[in-house]
Amino acid sequence: SEAVTLEIGDVIVTGTPSGIGHARNPKLYMKPGDICEVEIERVGLLRNRILDEGEALRVCARRRDLAGHSGGRHDSLKGIYSK
Repeated sequence: SEAVTLEIGDVIVTGTPSGIGHARNPKLYMKPGDICEVEIERVGLLRNRILDEGEALRVCARRRDLAGHSGGRHDSLKGIYSK
């Protein structure tokens, strides 16, 4: 980092304050299909695709099935994504 020296065990998080896209003109929000990337030199790249509600639930169910779980922490997503 140019501003801060990173030490072993430091945790790096990213994000924006709530409503930052709403304050722009025109308004700008992440939408399904958008890609969010965070990269740290010599550490790696984290890339996530924004999913719509149905796709997120299908991905969680598929991962649960592949892991051989019935239920568990991914089931909690149903409440988050249900309308």
